[in-house]
Amino acid sequence: MKKLIILFSLAIFTFFTAGAQQKQIVTLWPNGAPHANGMSDSLSWQGKNVARFGEMCIFSPDKSNNTGKALVICPGGGYAVVCVTYEGWDVAQWLAEQGITAIVVNYRLPNNHREVPQEDAEQAIRLARQMSGKLGVDPNKIGISGFSAGGHLASTVLTHTTDPTAKPNFGILFYPVISARLDCVHAGSYDNLLGKKRTTADNAAYSNELQVTTSTPPTMLMLSDDDGLVPPENSILFYEALKRNGVKSELHIFPMGGHGWGFHDSFPYKPIWTNLVLDWIKRM
Repeated sequence: MKKLIILFSLAIFTFFTAGAQQKQIVTLWPNGAPHANGMSDSLSWQGKNVARFGEMCIFSPDKSNNTGKALVICPGGGYAVVCVTYEGWDVAQWLAEQGITAIVVNYRLPNNHREVPQEDAEQAIRLARQMSGKLGVDPNKIGISGFSAGGHLASTVLTHTTDPTAKPNFGILFYPVISARLDCVHAGSYDNLLGKKRTTADNAAYSNELQVTTSTPPTMLMLSDDDGLVPPENSILFYEALKRNGVKSELHIFPMGGHGWGFHDSFPYKPIWTNLVLDWIKRM
């Protein structure tokens, strides 16, 4: 069943999934985004158009099981694609089953417009707060999470955002890209975000371990020690910066699993990381 609902002047398409959980697709910028990126709005995954850029997909728990907590999710993809399945929808569905409202951001890619992904992630938080009454969410209990390059985006919002309506209350970063430092940089993500001719100042501005302050929200990080794509030093540098600034934080390094495990059952530590996430959100 599909219903067209007008809410906060946004077009929201609502349908219901198993377990009485509600899913809504919300346009981030119904009146036009502050900056365009010159790309198509079709979001493709494995050769199929599965969603649209510039939207967020809200997975709401059953009212009887709603904890009042919410988590905005930024899937990874090196700022070249958005991995909306195993680092997005699958995680969100599971969170909703645990009573947590989960919001997957189909953020627009930079395409030489570095400000665009951050604008979309911030807008998702802003809209979640505007919709908090309808969603049954505490506006002061909205976090942000991200996987890989989505972890870089989430850490950018955690460290760069000054607008109180768009600043998250806590963060969860999964094997995140963090730093442009030469000994640990994931060059592809930075090339796609800032361009191959980026300057030293550009690198410093988006090396988010350098942007942590005492006002950075509490953050938990998880990764695998054998990550051969995004070196573990990325997470370690961010964690050390959090500790130096007195920010509540946790760092969990699994002995194996490589990069990009997301919500895959094949990751041997999935039962552990899911429990860690629930415990962290419970304490926020």
